[in-house]
Amino acid sequence: MAGIAEPVSLSHPIVFVLGAGASATYGFPLGTELKQRMLGHLNRKAEVRMAKLGFDKELVSAFRESLKYSQHATIDIFLEHKTNFRELGSYLIASTIMPLEVADNLFSKRDWYWDLYKMLRFDQEEPRVDMLGVVTLNYERSFEHFMTKTIDFNVHQKYVDAAHAKRTQMRIIHAHGSLGAYPDVPYGINPDNETALRQAAQSIKIVSDTLDNSPDFRAAQELIAGAENVIFLGFGFNGRTLNALLRNVDMRRTRFFGTAVKLQQPAKEQLNQSFNSRFVLGGENQDCAAFLRYIGVCRINRHRRLEQPAHG
Repeated sequence: MAGIAEPVSLSHPIVFVLGAGASATYGFPLGTELKQRMLGHLNRKAEVRMAKLGFDKELVSAFRESLKYSQHATIDIFLEHKTNFRELGSYLIASTIMPLEVADNLFSKRDWYWDLYKMLRFDQEEPRVDMLGVVTLNYERSFEHFMTKTIDFNVHQKYVDAAHAKRTQMRIIHAHGSLGAYPDVPYGINPDNETALRQAAQSIKIVSDTLDNSPDFRAAQELIAGAENVIFLGFGFNGRTLNALLRNVDMRRTRFFGTAVKLQQPAKEQLNQSFNSRFVLGGENQDCAAFLRYIGVCRINRHRRLEQPAHG
């Protein structure tokens, strides 16, 4: 396999780190797109909702004007600089992303979620998934919803419980918070649900927050530190976030991989310099699915089917 000394295998601890590009094909915006979606979302209905939540009309108006004319590429960077909008920004991020959790967008696609699902073969004993972890920087819950419901939709009924038991061995951590703990907070919840919106907004973390005080972020750091292979998918390689996530990693024993669609040459050179050329980057047109095949993750093998759960 050209460029890969040894294909990545689930026989060794592996962690996927998901950025916005990992779920873009399922209808979720990239960082630059989220800023524009939020501006489009700031209509009269949103103003009324924000007023009900206790935000001053003048503050909402000032937020809209500042975001519209700022030169910051993403909402995270904007809120990092305009700390007076931090709380309002979290509510608007949540209310913008909530309507995008659409099941039809997940199950009508055959992208890398589906490839990984097939490779994990939840209805069989192998491969094991207890050494697989997922750290997502995204607030939406598309990955866990896809894996959960695809088991329900496809696995033979007598193996469903065992398949879900296997699925729960795979750790999924939202390092920056989420729209709600899944499945307790249903996928695709209505943003008009004031309680759900409050809970989601209060969970959201951004780059400028003191992430070391966040249990989720610390759990993500620990999970990554225990991996032998760390694979970044759709990740923008923000320097502060990257350094924080890898703070406890033993750089001598860990292999790093990452997609590089739209990644500029200076950023690639910086990664190679920082990681002593031990960071395998994908091609400029190599999406998540193609990259996982390239590094050897999504291989389909025949394995023994799970035993039916014992009764009594």
